[in-house]
Amino acid sequence: MKFLIAPAVALMDRLKYAQKFALIGVAILVVIAYLLISLSLQLQATIALSRSEVRGIATARPILEFVHLVQQHRGLAAGAIAGEISQEELARGKEKTAEALLGRIEATLAGPGAGFVDDGEWRALKQSWGELLKGWGEMDGAASFQAHTKLIHGSLTMLRNASERSGLIVDPELDSLYLLNVAIATLPDILEQLAQVRDLGTSILIRVAATETERLDFGARASMLDKFRAGLDENIQRAARRNEDIKGDLSGFTGKFAGALGPVLKVVREEIVSGKPTTGSGAFFADAGTALDLGYGQLDAVLLPTAERLIGARLARLNAQFYLSAGFALLFAALLAIFGAACYVSIVGGVKNLTTGADRLAAGDLTARIAIGSRDELRAVADRFNSMAQSFAELIRSIQQSSGEVSSSSSGLAQSADRIAQASEEQSQAASAMAAAVEQMSVSVDQISRRAHDALEISQHSGNLSAEGNAVVADTVREINGIATSVANAAHIIERLGKQSAQISSIVGVIKEIADQTNLLALNAAIEAARAGESGRGFAVVADEVRKLAERTGQSTEQIGGMVAAIQRDTGEAVSAMQAGVASVDGGVRLANRAGESILGIKDGAAQVVHSMNEISLSMKEQGLASTEIARSIEQIAQMAESNRGAVASTARTAQQMEQLAASLHASVQRFRVA
Repeated sequence: MKFLIAPAVALMDRLKYAQKFALIGVAILVVIAYLLISLSLQLQATIALSRSEVRGIATARPILEFVHLVQQHRGLAAGAIAGEISQEELARGKEKTAEALLGRIEATLAGPGAGFVDDGEWRALKQSWGELLKGWGEMDGAASFQAHTKLIHGSLTMLRNASERSGLIVDPELDSLYLLNVAIATLPDILEQLAQVRDLGTSILIRVAATETERLDFGARASMLDKFRAGLDENIQRAARRNEDIKGDLSGFTGKFAGALGPVLKVVREEIVSGKPTTGSGAFFADAGTALDLGYGQLDAVLLPTAERLIGARLARLNAQFYLSAGFALLFAALLAIFGAACYVSIVGGVKNLTTGADRLAAGDLTARIAIGSRDELRAVADRFNSMAQSFAELIRSIQQSSGEVSSSSSGLAQSADRIAQASEEQSQAASAMAAAVEQMSVSVDQISRRAHDALEISQHSGNLSAEGNAVVADTVREINGIATSVANAAHIIERLGKQSAQISSIVGVIKEIADQTNLLALNAAIEAARAGESGRGFAVVADEVRKLAERTGQSTEQIGGMVAAIQRDTGEAVSAMQAGVASVDGGVRLANRAGESILGIKDGAAQVVHSMNEISLSMKEQGLASTEIARSIEQIAQMAESNRGAVASTARTAQQMEQLAASLHASVQRFRVA
């Protein structure tokens, strides 16, 4: 089915609405014009036929009168030839009437009947009549009868030809067709047969004898008249059945004509055919003439006027039908034009509304709505358009809100990332500084460890000396100065160790502060990572590791602090002991005698010093190991802080890009008006 309409669809797709409606309108107007012209031609042909029939009836009237007149003349001529003078005078009177009637026929043929009768046929008829007028008086009865009959047959033939050319015998309606068939063909033939019966029967009745041939001929004529009358009655009844309006006019015709024809046929059958003529010729002639006059009278007064009335009614009906059809066609064309124009205006108006709404929507006005008053497919399109605009407006409104929120979130994320990056950088710097301080503390601890080892060796040597002191008391005085010098050096070393322990204590305090600050930064980083959501999860893990390292650093610094405090106490005691030794050395010269006792005290003090120095040495070793571990941890913290700073910097750049994209998206959707 689609391939049948594909060419039309392709053509319509290339045309605008005005062109489409114009093309459809022209096609419909062509069809209407064709139908109207066809109907008009058909009606005009029927109207022309009906008018031609009216002219044909007007032409048939004088011809039928002429046939009747010739029939009368034939009968009168037969009587005149038979010797009745009165008949001859009547015949001459009919001749004058016939001359006037021929003039009427010629005028009719030149007027209403123009074209219905051939000129040669009409001239031949007039010529035959002229010859008959000149020669019938010299003819016998048979010749006169034949000449008149030939003229009558010529007249009836001319009547039938005129009827055929005027369309009387092809009437389109059965009621008038039956009537015209009776008036033009059946009844004139019956009347001619009746006229011949009258003329020939009058001659037989005058002779009061009929030959066998005449009897057989009249028997056939009587049967023919009965047959013609039956056909006449049947056609009249058919016409009456077809049209109830003419039934009353035709109902009396058949009864009157049958009543007039009955006596004639009775004489024919009972007297002429039986060979027993008794009725007078005059009476028979008069009865037959009455039947003839009645037939022609009914033909002229009933049949032809009724046919004319039917044809006139048909003409009026056809004219009314023509004007009504033309009016309806024009009205339909006008309504079609009005409805076509209204349809065009409605469709084009709807399309313009759709175009205007689409233009506003394309310009960013999402509040555009299309209002179409029609209930056709354009209304459905407008409703779908409005639904689309509403959905689009809600989408853009949501995008605007979301873009603003994304922009704000991106800005907050970028600021947080910047703060975290700055804090990470500070953390990295602090870790580097702490690593340097720890490295320096490690060096100092190593030095303290070496000095403590030296002090241990000296203390051990002093113990050995004090052990030997009992044996070499004599050498005490000599060695006092050396001991005083060594004690003074030890005092200086121990004093320096106390100072270095104080430095270690301050360094440990700095490390503890750095660990606390690192822990605080790790907590802040974890909080910001939690705010960042999924993208900050890796950063949160790093921040947690940093926090753990800070806690371990704090614990280590607390241990170092305890150790340093112990060292400070021991070094204080050592300093006090050295100071006491110095005082002892100062009084050694005075207390030489008490050297033994003093040496024993020195021995005990030296043992204590050895013990203390052993503890100091062990503490210094542990402090060195802790410092090394702290240095490695701080180095890891510095590396993590540096990695953290890189990740945060990347996050900050991503947040800035996200903020720029959100700002661009927000700027793009700001051109849409949604409320």
